[in-house]
Amino acid sequence: MNRKSLGFFLLLLLFLISAVVWRQKLFLIIPIIMILTGILTFAYAKLATTNLNAELKFTNVVDKGKNVTGKIIVNNKYPVPLNEMVFNFEIKNILTSETKKVKENLFLGITKKSEMPLELESKYCGCIKVELKNIEIFDIWGIASIKKNFNESQQVYVMPYTITQDIELGNSNAKEASDTWQFMENVAGVSGEVFDIKEYQIGDNIKNIHWKLTGKYENPMVKKMAKEAEDSIILIFDNRFENSKYEMADALAEMFISLSRNLFNENIPHTIGWWQEDKEKYISYNIRSEQDLVSRLPKVLAAGKCLNKTSEYENYIAKMSFEKAHTVIVAETKSDVHNIAAKGVTWLTVDDELNSHNLKQRRAIKI
Repeated sequence: MNRKSLGFFLLLLLFLISAVVWRQKLFLIIPIIMILTGILTFAYAKLATTNLNAELKFTNVVDKGKNVTGKIIVNNKYPVPLNEMVFNFEIKNILTSETKKVKENLFLGITKKSEMPLELESKYCGCIKVELKNIEIFDIWGIASIKKNFNESQQVYVMPYTITQDIELGNSNAKEASDTWQFMENVAGVSGEVFDIKEYQIGDNIKNIHWKLTGKYENPMVKKMAKEAEDSIILIFDNRFENSKYEMADALAEMFISLSRNLFNENIPHTIGWWQEDKEKYISYNIRSEQDLVSRLPKVLAAGKCLNKTSEYENYIAKMSFEKAHTVIVAETKSDVHNIAAKGVTWLTVDDELNSHNLKQRRAIKI
């Protein structure tokens, strides 16, 4: 029971006692009016909820450490004041799994539209999902209420600090694919020279099918020519977080995004990939332009935590390490990947004490 409803009952009791002591009808009329007022305001609140709309407006992208600013816009069909409204929000960082519930109060006056500013603190990077679960409207005395569910949501990408690091790109490790075929260590740059082997995709030239490897593997395999080998690096974000600390996910995302940006700044095309929890599969994106960097790289912040997907993880690494000359995994710790095709990958790991300050002190990364 809140203070308003407690005050109502105390006042009601006072008038009833006064009516008995003083035997005045006025002391009975006032409580009746109070009760009727509560009933009428509750009935109006119930009517208003059928035509009450709410919309969230937030900045789409913000840097870590800065507050996320936004507002909620409430539209009411009837220009009659509504009593106290309580907005129930659920705010979740999809990357770190940090979740909290927030309540905000608003009084809607004689207007059909009202705005309420909202401000959130962004301590960690990630994808912040702000969801309006429901609005609770009370009668004038705060005794009875009615809820309207909305499930209105908006996502805000909180970008991590960018760490500038030198990239030392070494030769790719030769991977033995069969007794008669080996991957070449370097691209000679001669058009038409075989550089790699990949799984057949619609549109590939059937003249490039590697028949011996096709017979060994279930799917058709084709030769990848040197002129196609621009994208020879895959960055894998290992979001199988075992550490429950929010700082760990924050540090991993910071390292991953910084590495991708540094590769782009060095004019090195590459692919990024991770397990997308809401889609329940591994996804990959090519980073070749500024537009790719802006539109695709932040998506890793909405990857979510990967749970119990060890076999899918091993298969994905095996597939990528087979297709790419360089496979780089950003992870909490180095995993025991048993698939032989995943040998020779580069691991970039962080420990419990790692944070953005000493991340900036890292030496050049060798791939």
